[in-house]
This record gives sequence, C-alpha cells and structure tokens, in this order.
Amino acid sequence: MDSEKNRPFFSVLVTAFNVAPYIDKCIKSILGQTYENFELIVVDDGSTDETSQCLSAYKDVRVNVITQTNHGVSHARNTAIMAAHGFYILQVDGDDWVDVDALERLYPLVSDFSPDVVVTDYYRDFLDGTCLYVKQEIAKTREQRFRGVLGLTYDTLPPTRLYRLELFYIYKIKYPEHIRSGEDLCVDLQVFFYAENVIKLDAAFYHYYNRPGSICSAPVKHAYDLLGSYVFSKNFLIEAGLVDEYKAELQYFEFSKAFLSLITAKGSEPWHYAEFYQLRHNISGYFHNEKVIKEISFAPIGRKFLIYTYRTSYLAGRLSKLIGLAVSDLLRCVRLLLGK
Repeated sequence: MDSEKNRPFFSVLVTAFNVAPYIDKCIKSILGQTYENFELIVVDDGSTDETSQCLSAYKDVRVNVITQTNHGVSHARNTAIMAAHGFYILQVDGDDWVDVDALERLYPLVSDFSPDVVVTDYYRDFLDGTCLYVKQEIAKTREQRFRGVLGLTYDTLPPTRLYRLELFYIYKIKYPEHIRSGEDLCVDLQVFFYAENVIKLDAAFYHYYNRPGSICSAPVKHAYDLLGSYVFSKNFLIEAGLVDEYKAELQYFEFSKAFLSLITAKGSEPWHYAEFYQLRHNISGYFHNEKVIKEISFAPIGRKFLIYTYRTSYLAGRLSKLIGLAVSDLLRCVRLLLGK
C-alpha cells in the first residue's frame, strides 16, 4: 500500500456487469466530482455486452479498469477492495450514479472525526423519472448497531456506507463469494461487529436506479443466496460465541431470509425441498417471536396462507407420528399383558 503522502483520500469502487446503457452516466458522475483527491477503480466482471468498450474510452489517469472473467458481484467487490489505495472506500454499482458534490460533502466529516463508517441516506430513482428520498437509520451504540443488522432493521445498501479501508484488512472482512444476493448484509454484519466510530450523515447523494433485470428485482431466483446469507450470519455468531445472546434476531433472520425465500421459490430447484425440510422443524418456534408474528400479520394473503398451511401440515404430521408411536406402545403393552 502506498505511503500516506501519495495515497488518494477516497477510492471509488465501481462493479459492472452488462450495464452498457448506464455505465457512462455512472463514470461521468464520479469523474465530475468537485473534490478531486480520489481514484476510480472499475471492475468489469466479464461483461458480454458493450460495457468493456464503453470503459476503454476513458483515459483519465484516475481511472483503473480491471477486467476479469465473470465470478459474480461479491468477487468483483473483493477485487475492487484489494486494488484500492484510498483511506476510505465508496462503492457504486455500474447502473447507478452519484451527485457531483458527494465526496466534497463527505470529506470534512471524515477528516474531522476519522470514523470507521459513515452511513448516508440515498435516492431511489424509477423508470418513470420519479425519485424517492430514502432515509437510513443507525443506532448509536456498537451493540445496538450489530443487533439491528442481524435483526434486518437496516437497509444494507453498500453505497450508503463509506468504509475505512483498513477495517477490511485488520479484521479480514470479505464479501462471501458464493453469494450473489444478500452479500452486502454479510459484510455489514462483520463491519458493525468491529466498528467503534460510526457516523450518520443526514444527506443523500447516491442514486439507486430501480431498473428491471437487476439482482434485487428478482429475489425468488436467488433463494439459495438468501439462505446462504443466513447460514453465513449464523456461523459468524457461532464463532463469536453469541448465538444465545442474539437468539431472537437470528430466529427472525432465519424466518425472513431462509424460510420465506424457500416457500416463495415454490420448489423451483431440486435442493429447495431438502433445505426446507430442515427448516420446517423450527416452524413452531417462529410463532413465539414478536417480529415474526408482526411480519406475518402484514404479509400478503397468499403468503400468509402458505405460512399457516406449512405450519398446520407440519404440526399434523408431528401429531400423526406421535399418535402412531402411542398406538405402537399401547399394542406392545397389550402383547406383554397377554404374554405374547
């Protein structure tokens, strides 16, 4: 890593895969920043459209384009982080963009307080040209922040987090590369477990483009990844010896990310049933969790019907098994009494 004197203050990291219609707007919004001490690292994750050609047109010395075969967004994010030299990293998706004064607004805050993380609000932009301001919340204490991430209280959108780069090296934080959706939550879980100094900036500069075809627009297709984010989080708690302390949050996580994603997927993959079979043993416990009960009460009628159907069928199956065991034991007793 370069000496502090030669390091850019910010590293802006862009991950791109088949975003040719959007990448120019993204890159230009970064290169046009009013604060200039930054580098731009773009990872082209094996695009098969004209994304690579669009990127090759940029000759700015601040731009470092890394082209790799397609490995998924998590691998691309890790590649960008490993290539970064700045004190702080800001992640941007290749189909989104930022306001030109984004870094200028962030610089005074981080230079004065040296936070581990800055959390910001963001804009959600839609196809019809409308724009929604989305306010982010973050707790004041480390324990509350970690509990909030695990309990799915926060919107874990990477571009709304400005991270101190050293955190990733000191604590060996990485995006889990076997996960394509929910990987951001896994990183937030690690970051907010270790981060001490977290600042909330009540301002927005990032524009998240809500376009069809993105990963977030098709959660059912990524049921395996949502299940994977739950398993990753559970293993993290096991290694930290915190499963009992965060039992309620982990149970809600299991219900919301793993159980619901599997029943919504409707068994469209061979492994769905096997994974669901393991999870359904916990279904009775879900109904003792306040957040689960609240989520079920607000669920669409179709999903609510599925949940109660699975619960009823599981309990009926358990009851029939118990009745079968009881009858078997009764017959055994009768045979003993009759001397048979």
